Amino acid sequence: MAGNIDDDGGTDDLLVSWLDSLGYEDLVDEIIGLAEGDPGIGAVLRARAAVRTVDDMLSDGDVHEAISLARSEFTLAARAASVAGPVPGSLADEARLLLDAHLRACQAADPPPDPVGLGVYLANLILDDTAGLTPSLEAYGSLLGRAGTLAIRDRITAVYQANPGHANARHMTGSLAGPPADAALHQRRARHRAEQSLDSYRALRAAARQSNTWNAERISALAQLRPPVLVDALLDDGDLNYAWEVLPDDAPEEQRLRLADASLALRPERALREYLAVIEPLSRQTGEAAYARLVRLLTQARDCHEALGSTDEFSRYMAGLRETCKRRRNLITLLDQAGL
Repeated sequence: MAGNIDDDGGTDDLLVSWLDSLGYEDLVDEIIGLAEGDPGIGAVLRARAAVRTVDDMLSDGDVHEAISLARSEFTLAARAASVAGPVPGSLADEARLLLDAHLRACQAADPPPDPVGLGVYLANLILDDTAGLTPSLEAYGSLLGRAGTLAIRDRITAVYQANPGHANARHMTGSLAGPPADAALHQRRARHRAEQSLDSYRALRAAARQSNTWNAERISALAQLRPPVLVDALLDDGDLNYAWEVLPDDAPEEQRLRLADASLALRPERALREYLAVIEPLSRQTGEAAYARLVRLLTQARDCHEALGSTDEFSRYMAGLRETCKRRRNLITLLDQAGL
């Protein structure tokens, strides 16, 4: 029976018959020869092997090795897909399968990958892509969370601001900016660019939320701010981890304490350091105002120790402080009333 004629004039039966006649070692030699002689075919085969290996690693519990292999092999596949000259169409498909394998590996990790690091990695894939091989950010959504999503936007915005001619950064920045704004949103954008204040940030946020564009709008709004206003804006958003990251060493004491108060439950150890930094010099001052402030900060410090499970340490600290201040009757009375 005649075989099917392929596009090159050969027959499928002829090829299958020849392959069937080869022993295992001869077949391997033929495949290696093809891979070495044609970079496109070699890249396809290597990508297929990588996907299989990643899945085998996941089955064996080698999750972090699987993530690393998926990343490095995707880089090679994407590079091969972007070179000039004919490349098998299946290479792009295999590269996408590697992205899927990377996602599976990240989902299997316990604990999951750092969301900020993952966000930066995905942003770099988007920025470097020249072959239409971008990851699905929606698929990574649960792994990225808010921190990872902001990291993607921060990275893309930073590249665009440094080089507005960067095609991928320009395209993504436009995508992140959302649909055209109404007149109120446009006015508040202009006001924020001019004022760069907490009030203008709040006004822009309110308008953007009305048009359901705040998540995309926020990154450019924050990029226009500098400390201390940037810290105030993040604090106002409740984005405490990011606020600590950008808090400068010379931030005002009042701002540091506001951030500590807001972070008591989330980052008690960090908040405690801020309280103690103020308590130490304050404990040497006298007067009703100083005493009242000291008691408030000590109460916050106690809450931090309770959150950290180190109340014994706080008790020892208070015993020492009471001994040092035992002649200040008004202060001791306030400490007693506060249960300190």
